[in-house]
Amino acid sequence: MLETIIVEPQITPTHSVIWLHGLGADGHDFELIMPELQPQTSPSIRFILPHAPTRQVSLFGGMPARAWFDIFYRDGEYGYVPEDIVAMATEIEGLIDAQIASSILPQNIFLAGFSQGGAMAVYAALTSQKKLGGILGLSTFMPIINELFEKTTHRLPVLIAHGTADDVVPFSSGVALVNAFKEAGFPVTWHSYPIAHGVSPEEIQDIRVWFEKRISLG
Repeated sequence: MLETIIVEPQITPTHSVIWLHGLGADGHDFELIMPELQPQTSPSIRFILPHAPTRQVSLFGGMPARAWFDIFYRDGEYGYVPEDIVAMATEIEGLIDAQIASSILPQNIFLAGFSQGGAMAVYAALTSQKKLGGILGLSTFMPIINELFEKTTHRLPVLIAHGTADDVVPFSSGVALVNAFKEAGFPVTWHSYPIAHGVSPEEIQDIRVWFEKRISLG
């Protein structure tokens, strides 16, 4: 089981968000903003922030870093190790199961992530056997998205957000991901911001509003 940080709400939790950090970071990366994402109408979300395993990352010249999957750059393109992605999806499914065991309904569980963590959240949500509450991807991408659409019958609510000045994960990657979800029939909320590779205060508020809407819809 992945090592995690858990941020509990002020009242008994009715929903859970599993939030995956980016490449080279850890679960503490977004820990301080979690309280700001609590819906004002019903602050009942439990946030689970797992740490990715430490592995040798080809993009970093083989240096060890926390990463959901190995990533490399070859012939002008990024590449990924599918076996790593599949293995981490199994670990995340274990976190989902743990939340269900704690009396959180599957439809009240969301997968969220930033950058590489967003890609991992998309993959894990679309390959999960449970129909979850939704997917949130920030400044992210998905290299094998079309294959996933063929494997799932769930059309979960999706929020995608990206900075127009992102110099790490190009803005075009976010646009492509949004278009792919829309073409596959997913209900998508899309936000862009005049920022680089990060999260802005406006973005935090938009995420909170999205959570409020999802919770109010049941």
